[in-house]
Amino acid sequence: MRTLWPIIAVLICLASVVGRPAAIGAEEELRLPGIIGRWSAAVPLVPDARQYFVAPDGKPTNAGTKDSPWDFTSVIEGKQKVAPGDIVWLRGGTYGKGGDTLFRCGLKGTQERPIFLRQYPGERATVDGGIEVPPASTWVWFWGFEITNSSPERRCLTSQRPPGLNLQGRGHKAVNLAIHDAGHPGIGFWVRVGDSGEVHGCILWGNGLYDMGDKRFPNGWTRGSPIYAQNQEGTRYITDVIAFRNFTTGMKAYTEGGYADGFHFEGNITFDSPDWNLFGSGGKQNPMQRLKVIGNCTYRRPDDPVKESVQFGYHNTANVDAVVRDNYFALGRGGDRAFFLKHWCDITVTGNTLIGTDTIAHWLPSPLGAKAVWDNNSYFHRGGKPFLLDKENLDFATWKAKTGFDAHSTFTPDYPTGQKVFVRPNKYEPGRGNVAVYNWAHLPTVSVDLSRILKPGDHYEVRDAQNFFGRPVATGTYDGKPVVLPMNLKEVAPLVGNVTHIKYQGHTAPEFAAFVVLTVDK
Repeated sequence: MRTLWPIIAVLICLASVVGRPAAIGAEEELRLPGIIGRWSAAVPLVPDARQYFVAPDGKPTNAGTKDSPWDFTSVIEGKQKVAPGDIVWLRGGTYGKGGDTLFRCGLKGTQERPIFLRQYPGERATVDGGIEVPPASTWVWFWGFEITNSSPERRCLTSQRPPGLNLQGRGHKAVNLAIHDAGHPGIGFWVRVGDSGEVHGCILWGNGLYDMGDKRFPNGWTRGSPIYAQNQEGTRYITDVIAFRNFTTGMKAYTEGGYADGFHFEGNITFDSPDWNLFGSGGKQNPMQRLKVIGNCTYRRPDDPVKESVQFGYHNTANVDAVVRDNYFALGRGGDRAFFLKHWCDITVTGNTLIGTDTIAHWLPSPLGAKAVWDNNSYFHRGGKPFLLDKENLDFATWKAKTGFDAHSTFTPDYPTGQKVFVRPNKYEPGRGNVAVYNWAHLPTVSVDLSRILKPGDHYEVRDAQNFFGRPVATGTYDGKPVVLPMNLKEVAPLVGNVTHIKYQGHTAPEFAAFVVLTVDK
């Protein structure tokens, strides 16, 4: 796989044109100071792409070059000469002043030639406020920078703390962003984005507000999903996201009257959510269909009393088809909605691990009847009747007898032992990836094979997702051997403002941790 990615940096310079940015092919490697920015084959080939630069002290009358950068506002509003296929590099620094700061995107790429709005490698570019992307803006990739809101006021109107990135136009992608302490949602991923829209590799925490705009809630309506998504056509991807301690869910695809079809959740890590870790439902008149939930990791602390954890299907609509496969769900003390599938006509539930101390699986068949393949799962539960069929609590043997499910599944009357590690390379940045560790033995360290992410000779750093902008927890030059990571972590990024309803604001270690692996220049 490594040989598919380029190893030689090539810049095609048009030196004869004064102030004109260089072109770069999307399958070439751009090597700049700091973090290595490597293009993978997954990025569309745009051989004549132009590079432009923006900076906090840039001006709209500048040339848009590295030495004469534009300002952020004029670029994102579409007032500069950025064309489909071009790359806009965000230099380090802060754009915006928090609070009601809202940048409105007017950029227009195409499916074959998206516009790339990307953080300059080795620097930290921060949008302090929100980015609104209306339907007229199309095919923009928002890549690698930070979106937050520095205002400490969490009890406010939605206009006073806007969403982090509100995607309403066709074909957008959010890649490897860090979005935290914004309004609701962290990423709005709405129906007009359409087929192949994608959120990949993003890290989201602390997003939400106590919305003072609804008089039913005198102290504010608690709102704040890291990703709130709707879709009708094709497939929409939410993959390799790390989301924790947001105001409500871990992420959701949900609608009351519209559509939430074609969602593909894969490789996501969600934990410490006051509501569902993963949640999805079609509209009251529009059943959910074409759902895939594959290889995700969730975690709830064993004493977490929140009933919701993973649920697909909410309204009484008969949903169409779903695949739930190879997930690892630690469900805490969740009750009847710990892992709840409601009203599905065609369902496949295989290869999953479910762990909890209360109900760990709830199946409510569709009134229209169901075609169900439910087998080869692993259950861990400390006794009792952890299965719920409609409203009837069942032990494992009775569950199998009454449902016909789980003929080849296993049931262990206890929590797991040892350590369980999941490693996932990033789709768009070779040398980057996520790691989830379940440390059931509560050992002080864990040894992780990072060969799926790194190659020998790579200089790397590993960051704790819960303290992403803090000091790395491990650094070195990769030699092919397992990398030892600490599991006695304590430092977390504090939530901005007075957040009163999130019960768990300390670290999940030693039992659980999530890490981000990055390749860096030495």
